[in-house]
Formats: sequence, structure tokens, C-alpha cells
Amino acid sequence: MSSGNGRQNASARANVPQESFSLPNLGLVLLAGGTGRRLGGASKPDLTLSGNRLVDLVLARCAETFPDSPVVVVAPESLDLPAGTLQTLESPPFGGPAAGVDTGWKFLLERFPALSLVGVLPVDAPRAPFALAALLAAASPLSSASGAMAATGEQLHPTLTLARIKALTAEYAGSDVRDMSLRKYWRPLDLPTYQVPEFFTEDIDTPQDLARQREVD
Repeated sequence: MSSGNGRQNASARANVPQESFSLPNLGLVLLAGGTGRRLGGASKPDLTLSGNRLVDLVLARCAETFPDSPVVVVAPESLDLPAGTLQTLESPPFGGPAAGVDTGWKFLLERFPALSLVGVLPVDAPRAPFALAALLAAASPLSSASGAMAATGEQLHPTLTLARIKALTAEYAGSDVRDMSLRKYWRPLDLPTYQVPEFFTEDIDTPQDLARQREVD
């Protein structure tokens, strides 16, 4: 790792959000059902950083950052989760991330009808809750938009998105989104993009990514 990257990461770590957001109207959808093809088929949620599984680490950071927001993990039943964790999965499984998002927010809305906003985040980005918090801070107030999407430079992050339940219901109340890309899923919604720290969005797709995250997280 270059010294420049080291300084950048040290600066980003120093700016990890210390505040929490008390938002009972916000529900979180944690995408954890994908297959780690470039990781030799390893289960991404079960990968470990500093002795903690990714899914446990991200859930803990969700609870710290959004203590009043319900979280549902979109993942197969075979994934071992902490007691009391909400879990669902698109049916049939392996329908793609759009199907996972769609299943997740509808699951939450059935159980928490007062929700008005949903935040989507991936399990393979260990600092995703911080990215979502940065997005929320940058986008507030959402005004008339349908939500907001995170970006780093020109790179968009469709798996780090905030969306109004009202807009999602109007567009996808009875739609079949299986095998739809997440970019296509978000396209009908008015989702302005906001810059968030790149360090918060770094994910794990390869063994090299995993080794790097074990150095910096």
C-alpha cells in the first residue's frame, strides 16, 4: 500500500461518524445474499475482519449509527445471524440485488408501516453504515426528491441508496423485478447523487480486497 493511500485511510478513519441518527421512520435493508464468485465461492457475510464476521460487523455498525431503525438482512436461511435479527430472501432465491432490495423494503413495511424511508447497504462493504450516514447528512433535507444515491467521484454506488417508501410503492407495488439490475431498478426514481468518503464505500470482491481490508479496518 502506498504512503499516500495510508495517509488517506488514516484521515478517513479519523472522520468515522461519531454521531448516531435517531430515525424510527428509516428502515435498513442489508444485502447479504450474493455469491462470492471471485472469492472462490466463499460466503461474503461469513468473511472475517479482526475476528468478526462481516455480517456481524455491519449489523453492529448499523445499530450504533441508526439505533432506532429496524434492519432486515436479505440472505439465505443458512446464514447464521444474531438472535432476533430480521431476515428475508427473494423467492425463488438468487434473483439479483434488485429483487433483494424489493423484497427487503416490502418485508420491513409489512412489519413497520410507519416507515417512510429505506436505506440500502451491502454486507461486503464493512463501513457501509458510515457511508449511509454520510449520504444522509449530505442529502438532508431530501426535499421533493425520491431519495439519494452515494457517489465517489464519478462512481455511483447503487447499493448505497436512500429511497422514499412512497416513491418505491408507487413504482414497484406489484412489479416483478427478478433479474433486474439495481441501476435499472433505481432509474424511475428521482435520486440525486451526493459525494461520500471513498474509504467508507470500499468493498470486498477479491482475495486482494479482503487482504487490504484486514490491514485497514
